[in-house]
Amino acid sequence: MFSPSLRRGISCLSLLAPVLFLAGCGGNNTGAVITVPNSVVVADLRHAGVMDIVIASAQIDETGLTQKPGLLGVILNSTSSPGTFAAIANYVTNASPPAGLAVGDLSGNGTHDILVANITTGTLSLFLETSATSGTYGAAKTLTVGGQPNDVQIADLNGDGLPDIIVADNEGKVTYLLQNPASPGNFQAAVSLPISNPAITAENLPTRAIAVAVGDLNGDGLPDLAVTSFDANGNYGQVTIYFQDPAHPGTFLATPTVINAYGEPSQIRIADLNKDGANDLIIACQGLASNGDLNASTDGNPLGNIALAEAQYGAMVILQNSASPGTFSPYIVYPGVSGAISAAVADLNADGYPDVALVSLYPQGQGLIATLMQDPTNPGTLLAPATYTGIGQPVSIAVGDMNNDGLPDLVTADATTAAYYENLSSAPGTFSQMGQVGGGQ
Repeated sequence: MFSPSLRRGISCLSLLAPVLFLAGCGGNNTGAVITVPNSVVVADLRHAGVMDIVIASAQIDETGLTQKPGLLGVILNSTSSPGTFAAIANYVTNASPPAGLAVGDLSGNGTHDILVANITTGTLSLFLETSATSGTYGAAKTLTVGGQPNDVQIADLNGDGLPDIIVADNEGKVTYLLQNPASPGNFQAAVSLPISNPAITAENLPTRAIAVAVGDLNGDGLPDLAVTSFDANGNYGQVTIYFQDPAHPGTFLATPTVINAYGEPSQIRIADLNKDGANDLIIACQGLASNGDLNASTDGNPLGNIALAEAQYGAMVILQNSASPGTFSPYIVYPGVSGAISAAVADLNADGYPDVALVSLYPQGQGLIATLMQDPTNPGTLLAPATYTGIGQPVSIAVGDMNNDGLPDLVTADATTAAYYENLSSAPGTFSQMGQVGGGQ
C-alpha cells in the first residue's frame, strides 16, 4: 500500500511513484503492458461464509504511448472448497494508477461496495455491488475529492449509521466526506485537515500523507483519525492524530496530537495490541530515508542520531497509556524487516494475543512476508520476525480465514494478482505459500 521513493534504485518503481501500494518488477508482461497489483483487502463479499479477495492494480504501458486505466480485481473464494479461488474478474477504475482500496456498505443495501483511490486524478472510483450476495459490480462511478488520494478507509464517523469516506492525501492532508443522511449513498462536500510538520516546512519540501487508520484512540467511544506522513525525501516521519470533537460528531479538534515517528512510517493499523482496553498504533516502517544510515551507530556518520532514527525499519508499535487515555508511550521499532511497507494485525498463532504481519519490498524483485508474534509473557512486545519469500515483490497484506479452519491466513498483493499463505493448523502461526490466486491479469 505505499510510496517507495525513486532514490532506492529499483528501476520499476519509477513507473508509478508515488503510488501508495507500489510493486516493483513483479508484474504480468503482456507485450508492452505490465500489470502491477498495488493493494489488497479480503471480505465476505457475498455473505456466503467465505472470505473473498479484492485487489487494485495499475496497467503500465512501458512504451509510454498510452495511459492505461487501473483495474479492480475480484477473486471469489469457493463456498464448497474454501481456500480455492475462481479466476479474477476485472473492472476498469476509470483512472490510473490506483492506490488504496476499501470495502464497505455505501449503498445501504447490505452490499460490499468498493472504493479505489486514484492518486493522479484527485478522484475515487466507487463500485457498487449489484446485490448483497452477488460478488459482482457495476461500472465505476467517480467521486471527486481533489488532491492526490493515497489511501482510503470507510467508517461511520458521526454515528448516524451511515458509512463515511476518509482519505489520506499525498498533498499533505487527510480528507473526509460524510454521507448525506437526506440522500444515502451520496456525500457532503469534502473537509480537509492539514498535516503540519515544522521540520518539513523549514526545508521547503512537500509533506506526503501516506496512510490513514480510523478508531477510538482516547476511549470516548468516537472514531478518531491517525495519519502517517513524511517528506518527499522520506525524512521527518510523523503520526498525526485528529481526535473527534465529542460536542460536534463528525468534526475534529483543531489541534492534533503529533508523534515524531522516524523511519518512513507507512501503513498504519489501530488495535489493542497489549489487551489493556486501550487501542494502540501499529505501523509498517520502511526505514529507508534519504539521509538514513543503517550503520549510523557504528560508522561515525556525522548525521548522528537523526540518521540512526530515520534508518529504523520493521514494525513500529506506539502503545496508548491506558491510565491516561489519548496519550501514548514512546514508539518502539522491532527491526528485521527492511522496507516494510504494509501491515496487518491478527492473532496468528491462536494464543489470544494480536500479532503483526508485514510485507517488504526487499530483496529486490522478490520481497518477503514477515510475521512478528507477540510475547504472551510481556504483552505489547513483539518477538523476532519469521520470514517467508514473496513471489514478485509483495506490497500489500491482508489477513482473513480463507479456508475456514478457524485460523487467519495471509493474502498479499504480489506478482500479477494476489498470493495466498495458509496458516498451518498443525503449527498455528507458521505459513505455507499456496501460490498466486485468480490467474493472470
